[in-house]
Amino acid sequence: HLEAGGRRSEAIRHRIRAAEAAARMYALAEALAQYDAAIADGASGIEAFRIQSQRIDICRNRGDDSGRQAALAAMAQLAAASDDASMQVELTVKQAVDHFEHDRYDAALQTAQRALDRLRGRIDAVSEAALLLELGATLKALGRIDEAEAHLSVALERYRDTSPLKLANCAYWLCQCAIERGDLVRAHELCELSLAATARADYRRGHALSLAVCADISARRGDLAGAVERLESACQEARDIR
Repeated sequence: HLEAGGRRSEAIRHRIRAAEAAARMYALAEALAQYDAAIADGASGIEAFRIQSQRIDICRNRGDDSGRQAALAAMAQLAAASDDASMQVELTVKQAVDHFEHDRYDAALQTAQRALDRLRGRIDAVSEAALLLELGATLKALGRIDEAEAHLSVALERYRDTSPLKLANCAYWLCQCAIERGDLVRAHELCELSLAATARADYRRGHALSLAVCADISARRGDLAGAVERLESACQEARDIR
């Protein structure tokens, strides 16, 4: 109604709320359509930046790499026009994850490290933890386990009372480090922490991934029935969010 009445700028917040509601129900195509409508209505600045950030997550879940790259480019353009350090952190995290998930580990590491060096003193401890998390995950992928655990342990403690989603991610990667070391007891504890945190955050993608890792740990410990049960749950979660 606002759009039909020529009041498009007032419609933006309603389009965003509709997109968020659709995303919570995993109606991903609908969520994208609502975000696109908000952009068409004139969303700009930090509002447009946040929309593009959400579009990246949706495209990632849908396996839409071209859409993801377009949203990343839009985020970078918006961040370049601002001196907001929080925008730089969020952009860096999205860029590092994109590099990581395309097996460009050196690029992921450089992206996160350069941002940490550049922004240190301009961001708070929790924002810094977001960069430490990406560094830790990438260092683990590169086989630099000691360094990975050092970064991830700091980030985990900073997120313990602030962000269950980020806490889950830290626990997940520390779990991977523990598996690499052959410490399956510690790996199991960390995987259970990740599962509890993803459930608390209602982050079903992360929950599915943690279930799959827990299944791997169960199999390594000889609990094949438990492994199968966790894998079946992981598959169901994955189906539901696609």
